[in-house]
Amino acid sequence: MFTVAFMRYMKGTLRFRAYGGYFERFINLAAQNGYSLWGVYKKDQIFYGMTTVKDYKKLAKTAKKAGVRLRVADKKGFPFLVHRYRNRFGLLIGICFFVLFLLFMQNFVWQIDVVGNQNIQTKQIEDLAKSLGLHTGAYLHNINFEQIQREMELQLPNIAWITVNHNKTKVVIELCESTKIPDMEGEDTPSNLVAKKDGIIKYMEIYSGQKIVKQGDIVSEGDLLVSGIQEDQFQQTHFYPSRGKIIAETYQTKTFSQPLQFSDKQYTGQVKKRHYLDLFGLKVPMFLAFHMEGTFERSQQYAPLVLFQKQFPLGWYTLEYKEFQTVQREYTTQEAEEVLLKQIEIYETKELQNIKIISKEMEKTESENSYEISISYTFEEDIAKEEKILLQ
Repeated sequence: MFTVAFMRYMKGTLRFRAYGGYFERFINLAAQNGYSLWGVYKKDQIFYGMTTVKDYKKLAKTAKKAGVRLRVADKKGFPFLVHRYRNRFGLLIGICFFVLFLLFMQNFVWQIDVVGNQNIQTKQIEDLAKSLGLHTGAYLHNINFEQIQREMELQLPNIAWITVNHNKTKVVIELCESTKIPDMEGEDTPSNLVAKKDGIIKYMEIYSGQKIVKQGDIVSEGDLLVSGIQEDQFQQTHFYPSRGKIIAETYQTKTFSQPLQFSDKQYTGQVKKRHYLDLFGLKVPMFLAFHMEGTFERSQQYAPLVLFQKQFPLGWYTLEYKEFQTVQREYTTQEAEEVLLKQIEIYETKELQNIKIISKEMEKTESENSYEISISYTFEEDIAKEEKILLQ
């Protein structure tokens, strides 16, 4: 697509408008003769379209046969640009050098995409490709893609297949990770259910195994709840996997603390910028280096070079340094409490999302240097934990 647009630009294109006559017949005649014609649309009873400079005169003759009148609406392309600046030789020479530069850069890798990976990190794949000679800025004619593909198949773990394809300056590394065979021992492996924390049994749902505790019992962490060992009427011992839910009332005390004195950033308003030219990953500084006094917070922005809807491996880095000073601040009791309440909300949303909170009691304590909130939670949760029975 880029090559077609570039060639059209170099040859020059015309956008025309057509009205009167039989436009459909005109289109059919143009197609039969193989004339270049694209982007045709109708607006306010007038047809518009695009063609090359070379084919416009031929289309004009064809239009007369169909009774259609053509008029040039717009001109675009390199020939018109040259004509416009025909007396500015320096600019024309610069454009020619730029075009030659673009053609020359078609011999290098500009972009590397990795697709299909889920567990293997993209950076790991890119680093391996770089060690094998495939990286942004590499000369295409020196790259043995088949050899790189074979080496990556050998060195990357847990992959079913991998391909390394390139379309001019873009390289796509596509792979499929091998599927790990699932562990099947869980279905029939003998096991017990034990308590993973202290609590009072509220109710039970036993699917398999021998129940050891009953509703209302107090259990401690590690106590046996459901046994996978059973004896039949003939005094023979059998082993089974234990399955079930043991819902218990549990308790937890969680303390959240916030120092009343803390360090904060105060920006002075002074901002300094540094610019780098990116050439295939190489940062070329566009400034004279000198020491900056003070403390700064750094942020970075990158603007790639995009021409004809194609991103080049060239760009512009802008580093911004904001000066700040560290100042000591103090929270009021109310401010510290607001901070802690937000922390508690986040804790309950993330850590306790699968646990039912029955009740909670909050106790607030203020000391000289900090403010604390202790919460006594009462939960209702499944405390059963599977524990395999080791057979000798």
